[in-house]
Amino acid sequence: WTTGAEKNPWYHGEPYTSINRMYLKMKTGLMPYYYTYAKEAHDDGVPMVRAMMLEFPDDPNTWTNLTQYQYMWGENLLVAPVYNEADNSAEVRNNIYLPGGEDQVWIDYFTGEQYTGGKVINNFSAPLWKLPLFVKNGAIVPMYEENNNVAPITETNPKGLDKTKRIIEFWPEGKTSYDLFEDDGVTLDYSNKEEVNYGSSVSTRFTSEVKDDEAVLRAEASKGTYKGYDSNRNTTFVVNVSKAP
Repeated sequence: WTTGAEKNPWYHGEPYTSINRMYLKMKTGLMPYYYTYAKEAHDDGVPMVRAMMLEFPDDPNTWTNLTQYQYMWGENLLVAPVYNEADNSAEVRNNIYLPGGEDQVWIDYFTGEQYTGGKVINNFSAPLWKLPLFVKNGAIVPMYEENNNVAPITETNPKGLDKTKRIIEFWPEGKTSYDLFEDDGVTLDYSNKEEVNYGSSVSTRFTSEVKDDEAVLRAEASKGTYKGYDSNRNTTFVVNVSKAP
């Protein structure tokens, strides 16, 4: 028995069940991205979900009501949920502010369409399945393959998580880096962030540098270990480009 609307993702049938499934799988794939920011939140108090002015304090528009219905998810992802009933019925999202000025490029995560910063976007296509989600150009986003649960794959759990298969998604621009944090996901036994080699965790730096017409993408050697860590990894680089390289 519950009060209010039923919230199980399959309750209302299609197309809602499939849309829920898509985003739940997307969430499990992005676990390395937000797990790293969870560690940062623990160490420094900087939250994973951030008001716009926290990431763009020098942009005066981020201090106004213009950005009250959008947020940064970590440093690289801008989320602008559909919250207005009129917009929802029209399948658009209005009043999305992209900060950073004309030198900052934002990319629609689902279509690859590019937008320059310092502008308000109206009539942004947002059908029921499509969350307005923008990637900051230059971003590096670590991911796992889709999985149904974080327990290791076994005969009785064939849809679990295989941490040895790593996906790193790049949007090359300028010189950027991402320091991935990983531990056993269960205990709180890890060392201070200042140490080069974590006692019960692993750190891996990924870098992207664009010079003229060449992009160099790099996965550096991982540092540290933890119980159950398998250093034998496959890393797939997914590189987003606007034309054939």
